[in-house]
Amino acid sequence: AEGFQDLRAELETAYLLLREKRFTLAYEPYGQGTGRGPDFAVTFRTRISFNVEVRRMRLSIRDNNDVGEPPLFDPQAEGRRMADIVGSKLSQMLPSMMNLLVIMADHQTMCELEVGQVMNQLKERAEQKEPQLFQRYSFRDPSDFFKYYQRLSGVLLRSTGQHETGKCPVLWVNHQTKHPLPAPICTILRR
Repeated sequence: AEGFQDLRAELETAYLLLREKRFTLAYEPYGQGTGRGPDFAVTFRTRISFNVEVRRMRLSIRDNNDVGEPPLFDPQAEGRRMADIVGSKLSQMLPSMMNLLVIMADHQTMCELEVGQVMNQLKERAEQKEPQLFQRYSFRDPSDFFKYYQRLSGVLLRSTGQHETGKCPVLWVNHQTKHPLPAPICTILRR
Protein backbone atom coordinates (compact mmCIF):
# COMPACT_ATOMS: atom_id res chain seq x y z
CA ALA A 1 0.00 0.00 0.00
CA GLU A 2 2.82 2.44 0.81
CA GLY A 3 4.54 1.69 -2.51
CA PHE A 4 1.28 2.38 -4.31
CA GLN A 5 0.97 5.73 -2.52
CA ASP A 6 4.57 6.61 -3.49
CA LEU A 7 3.78 5.82 -7.13
CA ARG A 8 0.60 7.85 -6.89
CA ALA A 9 2.63 10.86 -5.69
CA GLU A 10 4.87 10.58 -8.76
CA LEU A 11 1.90 10.24 -11.12
CA GLU A 12 0.08 13.13 -9.49
CA THR A 13 3.20 15.28 -9.88
CA ALA A 14 3.37 14.38 -13.57
CA TYR A 15 -0.32 15.27 -13.95
CA LEU A 16 0.13 18.62 -12.19
CA LEU A 17 3.15 19.50 -14.32
CA LEU A 18 1.40 18.54 -17.54
CA ARG A 19 -1.53 20.84 -16.76
CA GLU A 20 0.85 23.55 -17.97
CA LYS A 21 0.69 23.31 -21.77
CA ARG A 22 4.17 24.83 -22.15
CA PHE A 23 5.73 21.91 -20.24
CA THR A 24 6.77 18.62 -21.78
CA LEU A 25 7.82 15.75 -19.56
CA ALA A 26 10.18 12.79 -19.78
CA TYR A 27 10.03 10.02 -17.15
CA GLU A 28 13.37 8.82 -15.75
CA PRO A 29 15.24 10.47 -18.61
CA TYR A 30 18.65 9.29 -17.47
CA GLY A 31 17.68 5.62 -17.43
CA GLN A 32 16.90 3.10 -14.76
CA GLY A 33 19.61 1.11 -13.08
CA THR A 34 22.31 3.69 -13.76
CA GLY A 35 22.30 5.05 -10.22
CA ARG A 36 19.97 7.50 -8.62
CA GLY A 37 18.68 10.18 -10.93
CA PRO A 38 15.68 12.49 -11.07
CA ASP A 39 12.19 11.16 -11.77
CA PHE A 40 11.39 13.65 -14.53
CA ALA A 41 12.98 16.06 -16.95
CA VAL A 42 10.70 18.98 -17.72
CA THR A 43 11.12 21.25 -20.74
CA PHE A 44 9.53 24.69 -20.73
CA ARG A 45 8.80 26.27 -24.12
CA THR A 46 11.10 23.74 -25.84
CA ARG A 47 14.29 25.44 -24.64
CA ILE A 48 14.49 25.58 -20.83
CA SER A 49 14.90 22.24 -19.05
CA PHE A 50 14.92 21.30 -15.40
CA ASN A 51 14.90 18.07 -13.42
CA VAL A 52 12.24 17.05 -10.93
CA GLU A 53 12.70 14.54 -8.14
CA VAL A 54 9.53 13.51 -6.27
CA ARG A 55 9.27 12.26 -2.72
CA ARG A 56 6.15 11.50 -0.76
CA MET A 57 6.00 12.77 2.81
CA ARG A 58 3.96 10.22 4.67
CA LEU A 59 1.46 11.23 7.27
CA SER A 60 3.06 10.67 10.68
CA ILE A 61 0.97 13.06 12.69
CA ARG A 62 -1.25 11.41 15.26
CA ASP A 63 -5.00 11.43 14.96
CA ASN A 64 -6.75 13.18 17.83
CA ASN A 65 -9.62 10.65 17.60
CA ASP A 66 -12.32 13.28 17.06
CA VAL A 67 -14.20 12.72 13.82
CA GLY A 68 -13.98 15.74 11.56
CA GLU A 69 -11.16 17.33 13.54
CA PRO A 70 -7.82 17.96 11.85
CA PRO A 71 -4.95 15.68 12.92
CA LEU A 72 -2.51 16.88 15.57
CA PHE A 73 0.51 18.55 14.01
CA ASP A 74 4.01 18.90 15.45
CA PRO A 75 5.88 21.42 13.28
CA GLN A 76 9.29 20.64 14.79
CA ALA A 77 9.00 16.89 14.21
CA GLU A 78 7.60 17.37 10.69
CA GLY A 79 10.34 19.92 9.94
CA ARG A 80 12.97 17.36 10.92
CA ARG A 81 11.27 14.82 8.62
CA MET A 82 11.31 17.32 5.75
CA ALA A 83 15.00 18.08 6.36
CA ASP A 84 15.63 14.32 6.29
CA ILE A 85 13.87 14.06 2.91
CA VAL A 86 15.92 16.92 1.47
CA GLY A 87 19.18 15.52 2.85
CA SER A 88 18.47 12.11 1.36
CA LYS A 89 17.65 13.57 -2.07
CA LEU A 90 20.52 16.05 -2.49
CA SER A 91 22.79 13.43 -4.05
CA GLN A 92 20.26 13.01 -6.90
CA MET A 93 20.62 16.65 -7.98
CA LEU A 94 22.56 16.71 -11.23
CA PRO A 95 25.30 19.27 -11.91
CA SER A 96 24.99 22.10 -14.44
CA MET A 97 21.18 21.96 -14.44
CA MET A 98 18.16 23.29 -12.57
CA ASN A 99 16.88 20.73 -10.06
CA LEU A 100 13.56 20.83 -8.23
CA LEU A 101 12.56 18.58 -5.35
CA VAL A 102 8.78 18.07 -5.13
CA ILE A 103 7.55 16.87 -1.75
CA MET A 104 4.01 15.49 -1.97
CA ALA A 105 2.58 15.49 1.56
CA ASP A 106 -0.12 13.01 2.53
CA HIS A 107 -2.10 15.76 4.26
CA GLN A 108 -2.51 19.47 3.60
CA THR A 109 -1.62 20.19 7.24
CA MET A 110 2.01 19.66 6.22
CA CYS A 111 1.83 22.86 4.18
CA GLU A 112 1.87 24.74 7.48
CA LEU A 113 5.60 23.97 7.63
CA GLU A 114 7.94 26.93 7.21
CA VAL A 115 10.00 25.46 4.37
CA GLY A 116 12.51 28.34 4.41
CA GLN A 117 13.14 27.80 8.11
CA VAL A 118 13.59 24.04 7.59
CA MET A 119 16.12 24.70 4.83
CA ASN A 120 18.00 27.31 6.89
CA GLN A 121 18.28 24.86 9.79
CA LEU A 122 19.60 22.15 7.47
CA LYS A 123 22.17 24.56 6.07
CA GLU A 124 23.20 25.65 9.58
CA ARG A 125 23.74 22.04 10.60
CA ALA A 126 26.16 21.66 7.69
CA GLU A 127 27.93 24.92 8.50
CA GLN A 128 28.33 23.77 12.11
CA LYS A 129 29.87 20.52 10.81
CA GLU A 130 27.34 18.25 12.50
CA PRO A 131 28.86 14.76 12.14
CA GLN A 132 25.48 12.96 12.14
CA LEU A 133 24.36 14.99 9.12
CA PHE A 134 27.38 14.00 7.06
CA GLN A 135 27.28 10.35 8.14
CA ARG A 136 23.56 9.93 7.50
CA TYR A 137 23.71 11.27 3.92
CA SER A 138 27.27 10.19 3.05
CA PHE A 139 28.77 13.66 2.69
CA ARG A 140 32.48 13.90 3.45
CA ASP A 141 32.41 17.42 4.90
CA PRO A 142 30.65 20.79 4.57
CA SER A 143 32.11 21.48 1.12
CA ASP A 144 30.77 18.16 -0.15
CA PHE A 145 27.32 18.95 1.30
CA PHE A 146 27.27 22.41 -0.27
CA LYS A 147 28.36 21.05 -3.64
CA TYR A 148 25.01 19.23 -3.78
CA TYR A 149 23.03 21.88 -1.90
CA GLN A 150 23.97 24.43 -4.58
CA ARG A 151 22.56 22.10 -7.25
CA LEU A 152 19.12 22.28 -5.62
CA SER A 153 17.17 25.07 -7.32
CA GLY A 154 14.09 24.77 -5.14
CA VAL A 155 11.68 22.70 -3.08
CA LEU A 156 7.99 22.54 -3.93
CA LEU A 157 5.69 21.32 -1.16
CA ARG A 158 2.22 20.14 -2.23
CA SER A 159 -0.47 17.94 -0.72
CA THR A 160 -1.73 14.85 -2.52
CA GLY A 161 -5.12 13.76 -3.73
CA GLN A 162 -7.17 16.84 -3.08
CA HIS A 163 -7.58 20.42 -4.11
CA GLU A 164 -5.08 22.34 -2.11
CA THR A 165 -6.24 25.01 0.26
CA GLY A 166 -4.51 27.40 2.59
CA LYS A 167 -0.77 27.62 2.08
CA CYS A 168 -0.34 24.84 -0.49
CA PRO A 169 1.52 24.80 -2.78
CA VAL A 170 4.65 26.26 -1.16
CA LEU A 171 7.72 26.97 -3.32
CA TRP A 172 11.05 27.62 -1.64
CA VAL A 173 13.76 28.89 -3.99
CA ASN A 174 17.43 28.40 -3.17
CA HIS A 175 19.20 31.73 -3.46
CA GLN A 176 22.56 29.94 -3.30
CA THR A 177 21.95 27.68 -6.27
CA LYS A 178 24.14 27.90 -9.34
CA HIS A 179 21.08 27.33 -11.57
CA PRO A 180 18.02 29.27 -10.36
CA LEU A 181 14.54 28.60 -11.65
CA PRO A 182 13.36 31.43 -13.95
CA ALA A 183 10.51 33.61 -12.65
CA PRO A 184 7.93 32.28 -15.17
CA ILE A 185 8.56 28.71 -14.01
CA CYS A 186 8.28 29.77 -10.34
CA THR A 187 4.94 31.43 -11.11
CA ILE A 188 3.64 28.24 -12.73
CA LEU A 189 4.82 26.05 -9.86
CA ARG A 190 3.09 28.25 -7.27
CA ARG A 191 -0.33 27.67 -8.91
